[in-house]
Amino acid sequence: MAVTCALLLTSAFFAWNMGSHHPGAVMGMAYGSKTLSIRKATTLSDIFAFLGTLIASSGVVHTYAFSIIEPATMKEMTAAMLGASVAILISTILNLPASTIQVFTFSLLFIGMVSHVIMLFDGIIIVLAMWIALTVILNRHPLLSGVNDGQCTWNIHL
Repeated sequence: MAVTCALLLTSAFFAWNMGSHHPGAVMGMAYGSKTLSIRKATTLSDIFAFLGTLIASSGVVHTYAFSIIEPATMKEMTAAMLGASVAILISTILNLPASTIQVFTFSLLFIGMVSHVIMLFDGIIIVLAMWIALTVILNRHPLLSGVNDGQCTWNIHL
């Protein structure tokens, strides 16, 4: 029972960290350009984060539950989530950008290595390949990026 409570509290801590860190990237442009007030930008971010969780997160949940490491114990998952939570909290305090899912992935891999859990390299390779492929595509696609005087700029042409 204590481990279950610890996992639930750690999950809530991770969710809180995501909520305090991630919306900055999501709403920063709209707020910074004075298109939306901080209240409107935050409200929109909250609504769409909630909808995205309800509608589109089951595949991600399945991947992280079953495709990165062999199903771990609650203690191992709590340790991975706590490590990721602390890393994101530090990143937020220092105003440094970080990807919450990448931080969690590497935390999960680290816990898998130190606790001798079987690593599922097929799933790990797919996740890493997607990160690399999406980065290359988004940085090379003519509609989404461009190079101007040696600096990368984002130009979205609709």
